[in-house]
Amino acid sequence: MTNTISSDIFGTNSHPLLILDLANNHNGSVAHGKAIIDSAAEALSEIGFPAAIKFQYRDLDTLIHPDFVGNYAFKYIKRFEETRISDSDYLELVDYSRERGFLTACTPFDEISVKKVVDHGFDIMKVASACATDWPLLTEVAKHDMPVIVSTGGLSIRETDRVAAFMSKRVTHLALMHCVAVYPTPDDQLALNRIDTLRDRYKGITIGYSTHENPDNFVAGGLALAKGAQILERHVGLESEGMSVNAYSSQAGELKSWAEHLRDAAK
Repeated sequence: MTNTISSDIFGTNSHPLLILDLANNHNGSVAHGKAIIDSAAEALSEIGFPAAIKFQYRDLDTLIHPDFVGNYAFKYIKRFEETRISDSDYLELVDYSRERGFLTACTPFDEISVKKVVDHGFDIMKVASACATDWPLLTEVAKHDMPVIVSTGGLSIRETDRVAAFMSKRVTHLALMHCVAVYPTPDDQLALNRIDTLRDRYKGITIGYSTHENPDNFVAGGLALAKGAQILERHVGLESEGMSVNAYSSQAGELKSWAEHLRDAAK
């Protein structure tokens, strides 16, 4: 594992970039976030692929409508509010990720958070599938010409065409990720052949695979590599007292096995 972006920026088929999504799995705890980062560093210590810890930024003071603040009938409001941490806490986790040898990536869900991603010095900006047709957000992302990865879960080909055309003219390094927005994704719904479509249709744009399959599926990643994916993303977590792991996040043992299968597939 190395925290230096190569000249390929997003990796290659034989040396893919791994993106490990921390999401809200830190459960609002800096200590737990560091424990997840430690476990991921240990799991990938002998793999030799570049890897990034990915965070998610939301400006909750503007993202959640005032009428719905504290309304925990909506599970996402409950999750986001209960796992809120300060900017200084995020910066502590970002710096710690770098200390453990990782690159850093972040998904902003609003324009305010885009600026924060830039100010916090992240290596990569990631646009979530849910935001891939949010044109004000994409416009703000494009202003900064950072390496940008866009997930395409749920997008039609026409929508993906528009995103690819818009972003490729505005940022130097762009990647599109095949993604199925089902959490977790059953094996018979992975639709990996879509990687072929993306690779053939968007020449000159890096193609990757944002995975949501069961954590014990160690085959799909290698198949994605065989189809031309150069980036692979997986959610990571760590079970601890009072803290469970969702059905699509990998713990250290699963992450290690997944990465070992990727290494073997890449040979």
